[in-house]
Amino acid sequence: MHSYLAVGQGSQNESLMSVIEYKGNASEDARPIVLVGKGLTFDSGRYLDQAFRRHG
Repeated sequence: MHSYLAVGQGSQNESLMSVIEYKGNASEDARPIVLVGKGLTFDSGRYLDQAFRRHG
């Protein structure tokens, strides 16, 4: 969690996190469905900006 907050400190915008909950099927015979994932995206814009300056 600290890594998400640390990356967000470099942004002008507030950091956000989405939480998705699935309550599942109440039937005891139902097989569970499990979705696992993680993601972290940060784009400061510097790389794109530098590329345009070099080639523009």
